[in-house]
Amino acid sequence: MKKRTKVILGVIIGVLTIYSVIATFAVREMTNKNIVVARATDNKSEYFQMKAFAYSIASAVEKGQYDEEQIDYLIKQRVENFDYDETAFRKCVDLILKTE
Repeated sequence: MKKRTKVILGVIIGVLTIYSVIATFAVREMTNKNIVVARATDNKSEYFQMKAFAYSIASAVEKGQYDEEQIDYLIKQRVENFDYDETAFRKCVDLILKTE
């Protein structure tokens, strides 16, 4: 190959590499809360149920309706009834509480 062709290919590959790295970090930041919940389930409807319940807990905490003990009870009850991954669900609730 000619030197000019190699340089052009090198520039194109370099630009694509930089773009993919930037895109990876941007997507990771935008979907941080969703990643935690998505790891807990492969089922989309279960994912949305889990996320909705986490938001309802966060909303009630903001209004002062629940304390830590009641939150633990609700999470354990939900985990038992719907077979969620407790660690991931707890992280989801914590992330929502921190960002709300």
